[in-house]
Amino acid sequence: METEAAAFNSQLSAIQKQIDAKDKAIEEAKAGADKKAAKAAIKTLSQERKQLLKEYSATSDEKADFYKKFAKEVEKRAERYTRTIESKLSQTLAAASEE
Repeated sequence: METEAAAFNSQLSAIQKQIDAKDKAIEEAKAGADKKAAKAAIKTLSQERKQLLKEYSATSDEKADFYKKFAKEVEKRAERYTRTIESKLSQTLAAASEE
């Protein structure tokens, strides 16, 4: 489970780095002397950035779903453990009262 969580974090980090690179490229294009070429470059870079944002959002949603499933699994394990402890405690109390 920790491996999957780390993979999601790594994937999100990589996407964020790409988004940051697109932001930097857009700023550099805006600072360029050729406004016509800059406009075309900005449009292309903005579309690529938008796609990366969608990918980031989808990965983030997958991560959230993973954590929901993980939390449910932990809750089930805790419930099973509690039932086991209650059963053992009942047996111990019953044995103690017989003595």
